[in-house]
Amino acid sequence: MPNENGAPAPVSHGKAMMFLGIIILGVAVYIGLASVLGMTSFYGGFLFIFYWTAIKHADLKEYWPCVVGGLTGLGLAWALHNLPLQFGTVGLVAALVGVLFVIYASIIGWVPLFVNMATMLFLTVGTIPALQGADEFRGFVLSVVYGAALIGVVMFAVARLKKPAANVAVTI
Repeated sequence: MPNENGAPAPVSHGKAMMFLGIIILGVAVYIGLASVLGMTSFYGGFLFIFYWTAIKHADLKEYWPCVVGGLTGLGLAWALHNLPLQFGTVGLVAALVGVLFVIYASIIGWVPLFVNMATMLFLTVGTIPALQGADEFRGFVLSVVYGAALIGVVMFAVARLKKPAANVAVTI
């Protein structure tokens, strides 16, 4: 609950330790399952999980916009790197027009499922030069998809457990 100034009330040491334990368990499960799947890159999924849980407060209504927006941003990052390599100046212009459209759509509020702050975050991170190698970028994208899927399954299951079965509506 917020205090009289609107700031979050401090969490007790007991609750903080409980949350820390849950986070440690979650990270261990995340890395363990990723390792079983043969993944070596984890940070993209961690970035998604952090963004959706910490910034969007794990709001289930924000889940799909974060997933779709994040993947849209990664698609634009891929285009910014690869279209100029494949098509030269024409490819660069096409990629930049795509980025300008996304920025404009963000300002206007168009297609919020595809264009939102997750789009801009993953576009920014996806353009880091060290990520632009084909294998590294592929691993980053797979990590984002894996992280989004894992946290989505967990949080939607938790939400379902909190509600009586008669009141749960499934939407796709």
